[in-house]
Amino acid sequence: HFMPGFIIYGFPIKHENNKQLPYLINGYYCYYLTIFVFLLLEFFNLFKLSSISNQFGVWLTTSIILADLTSIYWYIHGFITNQTENMTGNHIYDFFMGSLMYPRIGNVDIKMMSELRWSWTLLLILTTSCAFRQYEEYHTISPQMIFMLIAHWLYSNATVKGEHCVPYFWDMWNEKYGWMLNFWNITGVPFMYCFHSMYIVTNSEYYINDNYSIAYLSIVYGVLFVGYYIWDLANAQKTNFKQPNLRKYQTKFPVIPGSYIENPKVIEANDGRMLLVDGCWKYARKMNYTGDILMALSWGLITGFNSFCCYFYVTFFILMILHRQYFRDEPHCQKKYGKY
Repeated sequence: HFMPGFIIYGFPIKHENNKQLPYLINGYYCYYLTIFVFLLLEFFNLFKLSSISNQFGVWLTTSIILADLTSIYWYIHGFITNQTENMTGNHIYDFFMGSLMYPRIGNVDIKMMSELRWSWTLLLILTTSCAFRQYEEYHTISPQMIFMLIAHWLYSNATVKGEHCVPYFWDMWNEKYGWMLNFWNITGVPFMYCFHSMYIVTNSEYYINDNYSIAYLSIVYGVLFVGYYIWDLANAQKTNFKQPNLRKYQTKFPVIPGSYIENPKVIEANDGRMLLVDGCWKYARKMNYTGDILMALSWGLITGFNSFCCYFYVTFFILMILHRQYFRDEPHCQKKYGKY
């Protein structure tokens, strides 16, 4: 609460007399304060960032235990506080999906904290740890590690600069906070997505002594930046269309040109709602995922082609998006919008 920020309110909760929960938006400043504190600790030799990478298994195990314990806590908390929703009676399934929709400590929304601040800030810290370890061991940082630092900074910075959009995301108001979301954000995102950085630092001699050509590096950087541009632009256009009142908060770096479309082309659905078919969204229905996939692909390409494990993330992401599209989004949108 001591960091600068502002309050926005989420969607009305129908079963609670249209109550709107407050969300404190100061993740951008908290993100950079966290990074600054870690670098300060490193500078004064109070905590070695490289120790995280060197003891990766210890940190991963601790994270798994923490994610499991907090999942149990929030599942029980839903019953104790009488906040359970849509329970099936199958405790295994209900534990996986969660017992409550809005886990909170005071005005702090734990779901939003885990999805944005914990997961993506920790990812950048893990990759930074790999870079410090590589420098300590080899007195240089390979181009591949620099690439991962840029890639993970771009993504993590984007999540906090767009924090004001998150209370209106599908999972914030429509998916309960169970083991799936809690474990994934506390452990899955940071420790799986940093695999490329860990792979590079583990094979540092190869990457330092056998650097890629400028042409190849340029292509991979191109894939990353094009992917980021599409992803950030598509998300901004969608948010500005659905929640135009949030436009005034889009001031954090980088602000992508074209994020707001004046008088956009739309299709009116059978229930009177408008569908955006302009900007990025005139080319495909999931342009944000297109950018996401390109970025994920670039993370693998920068490691080369020595291990399929470096392409597990992009493979997993594509399969997850296909499953989400055809088993969740298609039925939901067909019911909501009709033939469109």
